[in-house]
Amino acid sequence: MKKVLLLTLCFSFIIGAVFADTMNPGNEKKPVYPHFAKRITAPSREEIPTYTMVTPPVAIMDNYYDYMIGAYNHLPMQVIPDEAGGGYFMTFHGKSSAASTRRVYWVYVSGDGSTVQSNEITNNDNNEGYPTIGVDPVSGKPMYAWHANHDADVPLEVQFVWDSFLFDVPGTWNTVVAPIDNPLIQIDDPFTGEPSIDNEFIWPTIKIGPSPNADMRRVYIVARNSVSHTGSGDPSENAVFAYADFSTQMLTSGNNLTWNYTTIPELDSWNHDPGMFRRPNHTLAVDDLGNVYYFGHHIARNEDGTGSDEPDMDVFICSNYGEGEWIRFSAPGSYPIENPVMPDGTTYFDDYELFFGFNSSHQNAVIDNLGRIHSLGIWAQSTNENTYYPGFQNVKNIIYDTNSQSFMVQDFYPKKPAGDDVNDHYVPWDIEAPFGEIDEINYDETNGYYPTIETTLPLPHHDWEFHSDSVGSMGFHYNNQKLTEVNEQGMMVAVWQDSEKARLGINWPDDYPEYVAYTTGPEIMIATSKDNGTTWSDPLRLNAVDTPELAGMIPMWVYPADKIKYVGESDNGNPIGRLGFMFYDDNTWGSYVIEAALFPSNDGGTVKYMELDIEFPGTATNDNVTPVVNNILKQNYPNPFNPETTISFDMPKNGKARLDVYNVKGQLVNTLFNGIASLGKNSVVWNGTDTNGNGVTSGLYFYRLSTDSHSETRKMMLMK
Repeated sequence: MKKVLLLTLCFSFIIGAVFADTMNPGNEKKPVYPHFAKRITAPSREEIPTYTMVTPPVAIMDNYYDYMIGAYNHLPMQVIPDEAGGGYFMTFHGKSSAASTRRVYWVYVSGDGSTVQSNEITNNDNNEGYPTIGVDPVSGKPMYAWHANHDADVPLEVQFVWDSFLFDVPGTWNTVVAPIDNPLIQIDDPFTGEPSIDNEFIWPTIKIGPSPNADMRRVYIVARNSVSHTGSGDPSENAVFAYADFSTQMLTSGNNLTWNYTTIPELDSWNHDPGMFRRPNHTLAVDDLGNVYYFGHHIARNEDGTGSDEPDMDVFICSNYGEGEWIRFSAPGSYPIENPVMPDGTTYFDDYELFFGFNSSHQNAVIDNLGRIHSLGIWAQSTNENTYYPGFQNVKNIIYDTNSQSFMVQDFYPKKPAGDDVNDHYVPWDIEAPFGEIDEINYDETNGYYPTIETTLPLPHHDWEFHSDSVGSMGFHYNNQKLTEVNEQGMMVAVWQDSEKARLGINWPDDYPEYVAYTTGPEIMIATSKDNGTTWSDPLRLNAVDTPELAGMIPMWVYPADKIKYVGESDNGNPIGRLGFMFYDDNTWGSYVIEAALFPSNDGGTVKYMELDIEFPGTATNDNVTPVVNNILKQNYPNPFNPETTISFDMPKNGKARLDVYNVKGQLVNTLFNGIASLGKNSVVWNGTDTNGNGVTSGLYFYRLSTDSHSETRKMMLMK
């Protein structure tokens, strides 16, 4: 029987415990290492961007906190509108010496680059971290949030402040407040009905969007819960959203903001579930119409510890400026691929069923000009034995189209070659025609048969065992892939790092002598799109070997600015955009502050910024975007209803389907259908009763359709 690998959009997480405010890897897949392979680095199959270094790296501050200097899920470098003078605001956390307290800093770069200012935001010698920033698109005034202990109790709070930026001069601060004052926010446990009062919502992300009130904008802060109430005790970070309206006059005058709060009931339920385990990995996005999105994926594990194959790509949508109900749409990320069969009849990856799964959680989300949400992820090849192969990982892009309500998975880098109409996605051992076959099989006495495989390592470090807080946790801690927002010309940029050349040069120097020079640090990868992310170039690579301006540096924790500034066209008609970067020039490769560093002392590094003018190359192929599924569950009618309502769903083929009704606590009320549904339209009537035939009370209910390849939830209102 033909062996099949299932490449699934499911993130890999590993056991461990780390510093209190560093995210916990959790208890998920463990790394394994396959038999010997002949590895080749993925070449560029399409035109890559060219660049001019407009502003070579400028030192901002020596920093002895050498890990993730900005927010996990946001861009800490923001463009100031030209109407407010242009330039950049930045934020980072850092320590001025190895023994000092970690503080949060602000940075201002003037529009002409002649002025660079930086300082601590607060005057308190308080441990502060993971800052996020939003710049008001109207006034250009920056807003900052981070977590720190704001009061006398133990839990951390989320602190917030803005700079009035009077006369385009930075440093006029209003009073620092704690809009998320832990642990006062209580979440009712949907399984016990009792409130949980130990929640600690930290790791904030700021977004600024429109307000329903005239001449105002709305600032959103989402923070995630570091405390888990799951049966296994593994992390399941439900979220709290704080939001407030403001005007330019309020920011100038220093008026206090009025904060409101909401949570996503389904995520609250995940955080308290004693059986089924789910861990969300989502990030915030808002559009110009008042829609708020919490976009990403989740991992799921059954009560017995086995993996769940439920759909795992998610978008939670609130269509009323964060004030209404949240609806989740989900789709699976699985697709089959043949396990390479060797001439002796064995499969290269042993007798595993395999799938590709995410090994990333530090991503942001952006919305393009066509109404599509984008977020980068790293796919790692995984097995049905709860393990994965760290040597086989690729970058892909999740897209959710808000118009068609459909998910797509986009090969990002590497992409499958042009002309490959056999494979749905990139296959690293099938990159040459004829497609559908292994390109090259090798043999030697020691290793037997093995294929030639293209490999990448889309992480800023090469050593998977670098930290001992859990087995193979480097990938969890270090992944950092970011997208810029789309500008008016439809231009956007993706930035991540890759350490494959270093890995090959360090581990197999005799086999890969051409990469020995690259063994001192990672590369910065920059891909471009000039059509709203529909197509992408292959990446430009910046490194200490080939980029003179980076010579002698170890660039870590690289963040692009939130927007690329259009500056014109090249002689051949390609658009040129100017993009700023903030990064950490490490003195010793790897983080000292995470348990456990492999070097004896903290020698720190330097926070820097630079600017590039990037020429976006010609149109790339669009063969690498695969629609996953359209929504098939329809809105019930009538709604609101009394005494009954009809729920319909359209099946793309005959297959298993289950239709359940849940209350707002996440408790199952009734199962309306559980069987084989026929192709096309199916309808079920609910008369407002539970599984025992008893009438339920008036209120909001959720109904969920689950099939073999799809899960979708909508809401309905019973009014008696």
